[in-house]
Amino acid sequence: MNRVILTEKEYEVMEILWKNKKPMLASEVTKSVSTASGNSTHHLINRLMEKGVVKVAGNVKIVKAQSRLYSPSISVAEFAASQSAELFKSTVEDIDIKEFLTCFIKKNKNKSEDLLNNIKRFVEEYSKEN
Repeated sequence: MNRVILTEKEYEVMEILWKNKKPMLASEVTKSVSTASGNSTHHLINRLMEKGVVKVAGNVKIVKAQSRLYSPSISVAEFAASQSAELFKSTVEDIDIKEFLTCFIKKNKNKSEDLLNNIKRFVEEYSKEN
């Protein structure tokens, strides 16, 4: 997947869908989006579908009408990987992975110990497999 540019509101919708872990109605998303109306939420979801990051996950009957359920078509990890892969690919100078990881961990201070442990575990497992 190529890098997808999301507006602040589009990213807010994605965060809601990622955190919820189950398909949601547009009306449920609207309740969680700051300063959003039903029409603007539908517009955001449609734009996210055009960008390929949201899909229709099914339908549910609400009163007498069918309503769509939406879910992300990519995970947070896939989205983050596509963003950073594109950055690494298009940068004028090579990015120092040590500097990159240091900045990443510092930006996530409240999770830094977990991040370090996950990175260590990944490197160990990856080294064994390759």
